Amino acid sequence: SASLATSDIPWNGPIAAVRIGSIDGQFIMNPTRQQMQKSDLNLVVSVNPKGHLVMIDASANRLSDEKFFSALEYSIECCLPIIDQIKNLSNKTKRTNIELQKFDNTLVDKITILCYDRVLKVFTNFTFDKIARDTAITAIRQDILNELLLKEEISSTNLSDTFTYVVKKIFRNLIFEKSHRCDGRSFDQLRSINCKINLYQPLHGSALFQRGQTQVLCTVAFDALDSQYRNNDFVWRTGYKRKPFILHYEFPPYATNEIGRAYGRADRRELGHGALAEKAVEPIVPNELPFMIRLTSEVLESNGSSSMATVCAASLALMEA
Repeated sequence: SASLATSDIPWNGPIAAVRIGSIDGQFIMNPTRQQMQKSDLNLVVSVNPKGHLVMIDASANRLSDEKFFSALEYSIECCLPIIDQIKNLSNKTKRTNIELQKFDNTLVDKITILCYDRVLKVFTNFTFDKIARDTAITAIRQDILNELLLKEEISSTNLSDTFTYVVKKIFRNLIFEKSHRCDGRSFDQLRSINCKINLYQPLHGSALFQRGQTQVLCTVAFDALDSQYRNNDFVWRTGYKRKPFILHYEFPPYATNEIGRAYGRADRRELGHGALAEKAVEPIVPNELPFMIRLTSEVLESNGSSSMATVCAASLALMEA
């Protein structure tokens, strides 16, 4: 935030972020690791100059709504002085902002005229699933590019980016004007949900959770505490010494109809989604269980929030176990 505020890049900052903990009912700003071990709350919040929330990342041990909202208010109070200091720094060293290249309005109008009816027809055809919808939009994109590249002296990249801008604009207008999404659901309507448990008898627990076109298979394995994960000596001094509860999140390419190496080293996305799901499930696992617990979540199909589907599947698998 401070770097951007002193650069020549135009943006809507500065922002500030703090971590909030809670010990014995008292909020603590930027607690130490030792304090976090006693805290009922691990909240990270970023705030803009108007005191509006930009990002929230949190895990808690059965925290009440009232206390959580109080923590958010406290985090805003902590962030605003930091923003003031960044503003002071920016006023001393600020450069003149560069002008970002904007879309050519003439080109936007041409593409809109050519594709509006076709794109609108795709977004209002509620029989389409995600793959069919993406395929139809890709075909329209290619037709528009083929037609305009013969007439306009412009790069295909610029044309493609402008087409994407137009499609997003049509999509947003459809939502705000018609109050429904591209699959026909209203704002407060969930996708269809199907659940199955005890799919594999030899396992300690298993569950399949499906919400729309997102499907997750989660399995549970118990073992002795001697099998729990142990960090090396360096990590011992900076984080967990042992972890009796682990959730592995796997997102193979076929989950989004792609080809590639299905299993191997996890990428940053898989690690992040796994950590998110683990934080959601871990507080409900009793500490006195004499077991090492490993949850493995495999995303079989994905069209929106596979991490939250993982949390649901993990809950089912643990209850079945």
